[in-house]
Amino acid sequence: MNKSVISLFAGIFLISCAALPVSGNAQTDVPVLVLGEDSDKRSVKRSSDIFRRVMAQLQEQMSRYKYLVVDEDMIAASLDWKMSDRRPKQELIEIAKLANQARDPRVYSRALVIFKIRAAAKNVGFATKANVRIAGEVYDLESNRFLGAWEAPRMTFPAPKDCSGVCIQEVVGDNARDIASSLGDVLRKKLAHFSRGSGSTTSN
Repeated sequence: MNKSVISLFAGIFLISCAALPVSGNAQTDVPVLVLGEDSDKRSVKRSSDIFRRVMAQLQEQMSRYKYLVVDEDMIAASLDWKMSDRRPKQELIEIAKLANQARDPRVYSRALVIFKIRAAAKNVGFATKANVRIAGEVYDLESNRFLGAWEAPRMTFPAPKDCSGVCIQEVVGDNARDIASSLGDVLRKKLAHFSRGSGSTTSN
């Protein structure tokens, strides 16, 4: 076989490889810390059942996207910190930065996601509608850059007539998987910045 034929086959092979789609499950190795901003009294507080169930499902969803989710409770246990409810955004950013200064790879994060959950009940006479809205921001902790704000699609779930308080918590909590799936899809797109080789993902 002459050199021109070999070159032709090599070219075809390279073109075929380039045409293959990149897997959406490619490992990113990006440590992501997700924190809830609940300083607004109308928002769902960190210790509520809604928040815990959505956060658990979100962490699972982000893990499927191959992001390394850093757990806030793990940070608290590792550094002997006490986390509280109703924390403003500034405190959440400080939590992430101080954890990184600990130089412990278990609590190090490159990306910080801050999000707020609002859940409200609307009486429509014969039933109640549980409305959920989630919005937040993304930061690059290594470069101290604000990468943008985002909002997940609003979601509505049917609830019994005169449902409020604990009843609404149960309805929204029972739909935590759907809420987290919608939220995870939004975050996957926002965190694509880190998947494109935007710098080191390891602690100094």
